[in-house]
Amino acid sequence: MDLATTPAAGPFGPPAPAEPSRIRLTGPVGAVKLPPLCANCGADARGTLRVEKRFRRTSRNRPTRWLHPRLDVPFCDPCRAAHVAELPPIDPAAVAKLRWQFVVRVLPYVIPIGVILWMIPVVLAPATRSVLEPGGLAPRLPSGEWNWGLAMAAGIVGFFGFCLLGFLALVNRARHDLVAADASGGADAYVRRARVLGGDHAVFLQPPTSVLAAANFSDDRAELFEPEHHLYTFRDPHFADRVRALNADRAWSGKSARARWARSARNALFAVFLVVAGFAILNDWTNGALERAVREFLP
Repeated sequence: MDLATTPAAGPFGPPAPAEPSRIRLTGPVGAVKLPPLCANCGADARGTLRVEKRFRRTSRNRPTRWLHPRLDVPFCDPCRAAHVAELPPIDPAAVAKLRWQFVVRVLPYVIPIGVILWMIPVVLAPATRSVLEPGGLAPRLPSGEWNWGLAMAAGIVGFFGFCLLGFLALVNRARHDLVAADASGGADAYVRRARVLGGDHAVFLQPPTSVLAAANFSDDRAELFEPEHHLYTFRDPHFADRVRALNADRAWSGKSARARWARSARNALFAVFLVVAGFAILNDWTNGALERAVREFLP
């Protein structure tokens, strides 16, 4: 027995499982390269499970945005079966709330769609009379004049048809990303999508199954002047080693030359801010004497 690789049992029972491997990689989540191994047990994988999470983006000048990065992680057949068996059933009450949420989203579009459907035959009727007459579909009338009735009918149909298609597209868009209440209990929430209103558009925030928790990733951790990078966590060490090897060109370290340059740039920017702020304070305190002195010194 190799005692160097066999963990010893502690006084309170068997040893705790090894800590998951953490890897920092640059670039978007979906661009990471994964080996054909199970992220949970390290066996050969023939299928994948989608790991999707939800992150918030806030800004003073923009409305709050929600991002849903996703990563298709390889898992073996037994682990995928265990994941499906462990999934909790979706609460019917939550599905009912999502349907009402869809109704509330669609309400602003119902009246315009009804008005358009009512206006099309009413406005189009006078124009269709001349079109239905003999030769009404010709671009020119027998007198040689342009058939303005045909042009009017085509314009009305095109305008109202364009508006109708636009509102129908908004109705279809309202089905997407219907978000149920957060059931993760404040823990690291994974996104689970379910079929509601004819598509996999409903979002349920739940804690992951024991299998899906074998793969995790963080939000973008980049600071100013740094490239986008995420922290990936994998349970199986062999899987993590292969991921590290496949993405060696995208590895991120706080001690790298690029990270040191970004810190230096941030420090320089902060120093410039301090100089400008200090100049403004001293200039105000001296009633503009500092500004006059600088102007006299400069050519």
